[in-house]
Amino acid sequence: MRYSFVNGVVQDSAADEMLLTTVIKDELRKLMVRRSTTSGSGRIENPRSIFGAIEIPRSIFGRMHYLLWSVTLSLFICCCTSVVLSSCSSSETSEPISPAEEPKIVTHPLDPLTEQEINITTRVLKQSGKLTNLTRFATISLSEPPKSTVLKFKSGEPIARQSFAVIYEAASNKTFEAHVDLVNKKLLSYKEAPGSAQVPEDTAIVRRVVRADKNWQEAMRKRGIADLNDVYISVWNSAYLPEGKVNSNRVLKAIFYHQGQMGNAFLRPIEGIVADVDLKTREVINLSDTGVIPIAPPKSVSIAPNMKPPHTMPKISPNFSMIGNEVHWKNWRFRFNMHPREGLVLYTVSYDDHGTIRPILYRASCSEACVPYADPSSAWSFRDAFDVSQFGLGANCDALEELTDAPPNTRFFDAIIANQFGVPVKRPRAIALYERDGGLLWKHYDSPTKHNLSVRGRDLVLAYITTLGNYDYGFNWIFHEDGSLEMETMMTGIMLAKGVSDKSVQEPHGHTVEKNIEAVHHQHFFCFRLDMDVDGAPNNSLIEMNTEPLPKKIDNPFGNAFCMHDTKLRRELEARRLLNLSSTRRWKIVNELAKNDLGQLTGYMLEPGENSVPYSSSDSYVRKRAGFINSNIWATPYKEAEMYAAGDYPFQSELSEGLPEWTKANRSIENQDIVLWYTMGITHTPRPEEWPIMPVHRSGFRLKPNSFFSQNPALEFLPQSP
Repeated sequence: MRYSFVNGVVQDSAADEMLLTTVIKDELRKLMVRRSTTSGSGRIENPRSIFGAIEIPRSIFGRMHYLLWSVTLSLFICCCTSVVLSSCSSSETSEPISPAEEPKIVTHPLDPLTEQEINITTRVLKQSGKLTNLTRFATISLSEPPKSTVLKFKSGEPIARQSFAVIYEAASNKTFEAHVDLVNKKLLSYKEAPGSAQVPEDTAIVRRVVRADKNWQEAMRKRGIADLNDVYISVWNSAYLPEGKVNSNRVLKAIFYHQGQMGNAFLRPIEGIVADVDLKTREVINLSDTGVIPIAPPKSVSIAPNMKPPHTMPKISPNFSMIGNEVHWKNWRFRFNMHPREGLVLYTVSYDDHGTIRPILYRASCSEACVPYADPSSAWSFRDAFDVSQFGLGANCDALEELTDAPPNTRFFDAIIANQFGVPVKRPRAIALYERDGGLLWKHYDSPTKHNLSVRGRDLVLAYITTLGNYDYGFNWIFHEDGSLEMETMMTGIMLAKGVSDKSVQEPHGHTVEKNIEAVHHQHFFCFRLDMDVDGAPNNSLIEMNTEPLPKKIDNPFGNAFCMHDTKLRRELEARRLLNLSSTRRWKIVNELAKNDLGQLTGYMLEPGENSVPYSSSDSYVRKRAGFINSNIWATPYKEAEMYAAGDYPFQSELSEGLPEWTKANRSIENQDIVLWYTMGITHTPRPEEWPIMPVHRSGFRLKPNSFFSQNPALEFLPQSP
């Protein structure tokens, strides 16, 4: 068996081995930074290229040989760097910032956490005595200041910076929350969390425990797999515990694929076997084996030569500029950050309306995502991944490739994400910002005068991609010249496959995509938290718009009349709403005190795109745990602690938290600072044309001005006077 570093984690190793080797790796990084492996800027451009290939062999001497190797290497590093390794404490002077790691200057309260700030967080917690060798960080993120503080901030003012850490302590099997003052370098609070957090090491433990299980080994050999290293183990969370097991809040499930030497792990499922692993006792507590199903033959996937982009493409100079971390493009202004849990977060979106900066949106992100599968068998019914809270969209962001993931005129931004040991890790090219052709913006050909006016549009795209196991998700915030803001989601990657026998009849809850392979029906639900500030945070209200035909009466003699009705939704329970195709239902946020030149309340409208209702029964586990999928629209009064649609800690929770619980209070959402939540569902019934790697499926929604302006704002981009 071999042990390799991946993103600062030793795969398939025990906790003590992981901690020791990660410390070794960190010291190697410091040593390499001080040596010659640097770019012109003095930074390692891709740390993974240096450390990702380090592998630690396990010989016949077993674990003792491995530990001796680790200790020897650590002593060597200590001699070279004159640094004393300690997993429990460190001082600021023992980890000096090298010339290649000069502190990044923070100029705004919403600037992303810097590498130095993450290090301060970890050091403060170590020095406080709160951490042990078994402590793991679920996340370290910016503790955003109160909204009122941010909105009042003036450039050059002192900035109070805080970080927020979610920490899992295996010794006590408890999760804790910590706030750290980054300016004064002190611990502000440390308390037990009202739930449990999942950490990357959980996956490593499951894999190690399963591989060591004799019954699992025999089950693999029964399926003709001689080399157990050819098996890829995919780890799933579930609230459904194996029969006879109760009161266990850290049980994970493992499913299996015959990867072999293929570059893709998810193409050959080993069907019919599921392992339940108790993370506390570190044992397989249940191994379900419903029989041998043929494994699909090996399949390779490659890029055809004619599909590869040319080595050189003309670059177009972007028209956007940046002041600190704020983007200016045409009339748009906004900020952004990569959050380890939510992924790309959009901040302080505003529009420059002839010199007046008009706020539209304070904060926007994907609050939660849930993917339930339709197969009722025991090997599938538990599969309902909560991708945001359990795995983290930002924690799994990709390094984007120029010319394929983004066009040649892209400006890329790195992200700094803390790993589970509290060590900052640079994610190169995590975010892309580029301008692209927006298609025809507007046009009119005047027949009487034979005069044509046509304007070609431009879009600004802020994008990232995250990979969560078999699926790759892209999220694009698209700024349009007509004043609309679009969220485009992209789904690609490999569909979750089920192995089937040669003679089996196609099940009604899946479709055959290859011999011995069925892709199971499933749904993707995304809930977006939209903190709307239309012409300011106060005095916002939610209006529902429904269009309906008028009855054929004396005032509608020909039956052609229809009208649109506005209905104000005044309280939270009223605002639990579903889409309605028959009434072309839309929603808009209006400012009760602001009017355009026509005397209309200024507003922004949410225009839905593709959507779906959940098909799981109303009393199913997924509908209980992910209650946010029960409505397309929710609205709440602004409260900074209410961030996640399924609650802060849905990991193995059995009850509905988050939006369903908050809105039971039925608070007022009229004429105040409110948050709009939009749940978007995509029902995926697979096709053979989506196998083995599916083409991108695009969906999303738009926020469009509705009486925010008095005329078409895109007329500003008129090429010439008519």
